[in-house]
Amino acid sequence: MSNYRNILNITILLAVSPVQAYRNEGKSYGQKLIFRDETKISVILENPEDYAGKKILVKGCFL
Repeated sequence: MSNYRNILNITILLAVSPVQAYRNEGKSYGQKLIFRDETKISVILENPEDYAGKKILVKGCFL
């Protein structure tokens, strides 16, 4: 009987965990970003003074 309860508890835990993770994704912090155009890092590095003090959207892999 105890083994059956352990299996049942683990099954319930595994079934509920993804639901909890999905629920937490819905939270938002701060204002929504409204950037439309992406700026490449290479372009920024070519002319950094053009982007000084500006808010820009950068997308890519950072190493």
